[in-house]
Amino acid sequence: MIHPIILCGGFGTRLWPLSKKTYPKQFIKVLGNELSLLQLTVSRFLGEEHFSAPIFVTNVKYENIIKEQLADIGLIDYIIIVEPESKNTAPAIAIAANYILEYFPNDLILVVPSDSVIEDFSIFLTAMKDSAIYLTQNNHFILFGIEPTYPEVGFGYIKSSNNNKNNISKIELFAEKPNEETAISYLNKGYLWNAGMFMFRPQLYLDELAVFEPLIYTSCNNAYINAVVSGNYLFVNKEYFALSPSLSIDYAVMERTSCSSVINIKNSNWNDVGSWKSIYNLSKKDENGNVFIGNVTAINCNNCYVYSTQTTIAISDINNQIIINTEDIFINMPLDKSYNIHLLYSLTKSQET
Repeated sequence: MIHPIILCGGFGTRLWPLSKKTYPKQFIKVLGNELSLLQLTVSRFLGEEHFSAPIFVTNVKYENIIKEQLADIGLIDYIIIVEPESKNTAPAIAIAANYILEYFPNDLILVVPSDSVIEDFSIFLTAMKDSAIYLTQNNHFILFGIEPTYPEVGFGYIKSSNNNKNNISKIELFAEKPNEETAISYLNKGYLWNAGMFMFRPQLYLDELAVFEPLIYTSCNNAYINAVVSGNYLFVNKEYFALSPSLSIDYAVMERTSCSSVINIKNSNWNDVGSWKSIYNLSKKDENGNVFIGNVTAINCNNCYVYSTQTTIAISDINNQIIINTEDIFINMPLDKSYNIHLLYSLTKSQET
């Protein structure tokens, strides 16, 4: 059995100002359809064989939001692991791994983010099944690598030991989010996008965590042992969890273990919805390539994304621009520079203090 672990406790700044700490992007219907990114994520696994009821790991701030969104899609069979504070992905997954190890020690964990868009999930299902078969003979971590279609600067990259298509191979190196020139070179060298999805056995993760980050291992183990269970909720112990360092699973384990492999996935139309440009790419456009949401009046504009929750925005003779207008923030930037949103967020917040 494969247990989907859906990480939904983080707050990313890449879709600020629509995504806020009180209501992050995974809970928003950013693509204009009837489901949030979280609801889209969990819906992919419903009714699929070999997958158990989903397990959600989240911050205590979002507990009620998740409960409401799962009720909206009629899901009643699930577990919610509630963290007292955000500690990045390595501790979150450690708590989930302890839970699976206690109740399903021989099963597999599938870690997935709650904010990805996958237009052809059947390709991912095939990769997941292939990975599960591989793990019956190999005690490894399987990372899901996406064959790039353009030089994206907002993703991390993986270089495998070979470039065979739809094959599992050892990971040669991890690469951080590159600049534009480096991203082009990665594309030419056959690097893969790091999708932030992992499959492994819980014992392997905890064993490697004990070696590389013993404080995360010990504090999360104690936080799990002393957790409070109430119905389908598991409330992580606050005192022990506070002792854990805050690290991603990539830094804590994946980039240091000798047991990491990657499966190559192509033609899946995957997107992590990690920038306003990705929102633009995924949205339905008019005959001039524009996406207008809210009150927008435009003359002679092309390839623009304009979103206004407040007053009317009137624009003329502009191309390839992003304009976001919310209750308290107005943003304008070139479409191809949408990755600067993180810097704008940092500068704006620093001016508020």
